[in-house]
Amino acid sequence: MAPTDALYRSALAVAHAGRIPLLVRRCEAILAADPEHAGALRLLAYARRRAGNTSDALDLLTRAARAAPREGRIALELGHLLSALGHADDAIAAYAEAARLRPTDLGAGLALVAGLRRLGRRSEAIAACQPLAARSTDRGPRAVLSAMLREEAGEAAAAGAHQAAAARLQRVVALGVAQAGDFSNLGSALQELGRWPEAEAALRRAATLAPRAPEIRANLANLLMLAGRYPEAVAEYAAADRIDPGGTARSYNFGHALAGAGRLAEAWTELDRHWSATRTRRHAVPEWDGAAAVDGVLLWSEHGIGDEVLSLGMAQDAAARTGRLVIECDPRLLPAVRRSMPDIAAVARGGPPPAIAAHLPASRLPGLFRPNLGAFPDRAAYLSADAGRVADLAARYRRDHPGLVVGIAWRSTNAAFGHRKSIPLADWHPLFARRPARWISLQHGDCAAEITAAGGQVHVDPDIDPVADIDGLMAQIAAVDLVIAASNSTAHLAGALGRPCWVLLPRGSGLLWHWLVPAGGDRSPWYPSVRLFRSDGPNDWTAPIARAADTLETFGG
Repeated sequence: MAPTDALYRSALAVAHAGRIPLLVRRCEAILAADPEHAGALRLLAYARRRAGNTSDALDLLTRAARAAPREGRIALELGHLLSALGHADDAIAAYAEAARLRPTDLGAGLALVAGLRRLGRRSEAIAACQPLAARSTDRGPRAVLSAMLREEAGEAAAAGAHQAAAARLQRVVALGVAQAGDFSNLGSALQELGRWPEAEAALRRAATLAPRAPEIRANLANLLMLAGRYPEAVAEYAAADRIDPGGTARSYNFGHALAGAGRLAEAWTELDRHWSATRTRRHAVPEWDGAAAVDGVLLWSEHGIGDEVLSLGMAQDAAARTGRLVIECDPRLLPAVRRSMPDIAAVARGGPPPAIAAHLPASRLPGLFRPNLGAFPDRAAYLSADAGRVADLAARYRRDHPGLVVGIAWRSTNAAFGHRKSIPLADWHPLFARRPARWISLQHGDCAAEITAAGGQVHVDPDIDPVADIDGLMAQIAAVDLVIAASNSTAHLAGALGRPCWVLLPRGSGLLWHWLVPAGGDRSPWYPSVRLFRSDGPNDWTAPIARAADTLETFGG
């Protein structure tokens, strides 16, 4: 036995006892006899670090690692010291060496993973953690790996990369450490991918794990509503509301589901709960409750053109109950409103405020005048287009073309749902091919490149800007034989004008309460002239376009 062996065993015992001065003397004695004794270098480094001399400790541990290159414990301690000193890259190298030398040591492997995470090298950290999670029965590596996968899933979902998000969360589930939030987020990602049965299974698993989590119940309700399963969606929204009353974000979707289920009075209450919470405009006069005649009620809109057009369909109801109604509208709608409702005063939004005694947000109109389906009037139209412009456009569009003229609008710019409601123009080919027609673009925005890519069959009228010249757009709608549109403002204008219009919708309520059809079918009570063609499943426009193409064959016959 070498003389240093007994001294080293003694040094170990002294170290365990915490007798640092004696430990230093023993280590120095060993190193005097064997300057490259790895164990003594390591113990002396420990003593120097305890004394606050990290520079000497680092030098000693580095020498120990060179003296015992196959000793994983020394590499691990060197990694810890380098990390504490801020030498992150060198620490990673030491941890990697420790993990290589001690493949069954979870501490070494997890130290490498933690170091990589601190440097933001998450993909490398995940790769380093995977074998630890696979071979260990300890929950720790799986918990660390799942945390990193959750981070990646969250970033992917925020960037709209739902496939990547779902893949990461499915790996979390496979690790056996998934929590309710993981299943909920997985359900949301699968929903965005149109994989609704899988999404429902994940969301129901989440609801089982966390039955008192209102957002999970609301996420499940959102999916059920998209699928057109309104009564089930209502039940889940109601459960979320019982757990956490007053969630106005949920009220918006809850209102849609109630409308789809035919429970209109409740629907308007929920929607108003949301709109009231988000309303920012204030008035010096009180809000009109609809109960008594008031001399001077300002009807104003807080939403987009489509909503504003729909609300105008209830303006005559309000005018009949008030002493005097003043409609405040988007300036682009002012000519149509004055032309169509000459007995009601109309002013442009942003102009001088009229003299009023009360005000009414247009979003309150359904609650006052459409409490049930029986309250909807059976009328063809409530807006009219400029007759002169209609005649001119009708003649121009039929010049050299005595056949069918169809106006189309295929995109929605709705910030929340526009991507779900818009239909790529290339998908319209079955309609173009079914029957000879002149196709007129009613789509706002620059769409020349899309029209060219789709075969150039759609004519753009250069004299009309559908964004700036809504009166011109209305004349176009009135001049064509038929309008076919995605769910957008063009569809609302066509319905308000009483023109034949087919609206191609995604599942559910077309994702907006405007298109509610409580008993199913293809009609909306808001617009009797509008016919609805709904998709059979998520992200699939084949079926509604095919049905519209079949119907087009006999249109006008």
